[in-house]
Amino acid sequence: MSMRDVIKKILVDYLNEDKAAFLDSGKKPGIIYKITFINNKIYIGSDIQKDLECYHSFYCGSFDERYVYNDLIKHGYDGEGLPFKKKERLFYSDSITRGELIKIENQFIKEYNSDNPLVGYNKPRKKVTKE
Repeated sequence: MSMRDVIKKILVDYLNEDKAAFLDSGKKPGIIYKITFINNKIYIGSDIQKDLECYHSFYCGSFDERYVYNDLIKHGYDGEGLPFKKKERLFYSDSITRGELIKIENQFIKEYNSDNPLVGYNKPRKKVTKE
């Protein structure tokens, strides 16, 4: 029995059968979020994780930190306190693949124009072809 099978058996015993089927599907909970920084620029991000309720209040996404923080410093950010004003959940799914989530994230980036350097911190995205 492989380690994956052992873990799956433990999870099946611990959870119910629906959760085990969910684990086999390759789909996980997913979230799309929008962060509004203190200079009013935005970042749209996505994340797949097991427990979205544990989403830490200080987490700012996976942006290019050097670029964002240098820009914030130019606008008066001194490193004290959180560099953002607001975090919003734009989308949530209990069961989604990474590819599906990225496609939806790209739609939000386009809708909010957050890959425009005057508006936000997203880099232009490549099209996703795999699921």
